[in-house]
Amino acid sequence: MEPSTELFDCLNLNPIDSIVDRFRSNIDEGLKHKTAISTFLNDLINHADNIEGQAAIDALQTELVGAFSLLNTKKVPVSAFRDLIASTKKPASDREILTIVINIAKELNKELDPIALMRPVHSTVTGLRKIGEVPGY
Repeated sequence: MEPSTELFDCLNLNPIDSIVDRFRSNIDEGLKHKTAISTFLNDLINHADNIEGQAAIDALQTELVGAFSLLNTKKVPVSAFRDLIASTKKPASDREILTIVINIAKELNKELDPIALMRPVHSTVTGLRKIGEVPGY
């Protein structure tokens, strides 16, 4: 799924080149993948925080915060980000890397939407409580 053009227009005005370059160098230097991904997500979140008034950026930040939280609380394995790691090994543009991380974040956040385990049970019986009446009422 391709992110909106509004998002890329905002990011063209506020480039993420240095963030992506730092992520690539962290992976190349052999930093643990979890640490490199957490740092990358955190950098993207902070970068998005500096861009004001754009709905697409706010939505991106929400998705990234969710993915960051899931990774750091170990609710998802690092292997969920394997496409992101692979993108550093092949020549991928900053836009492709951002698209990959957005798709991963959306997928992870979608998987955690609550699912009802039981159907609601409705009763036809109404329970009445006894309430004392005030004398002389």
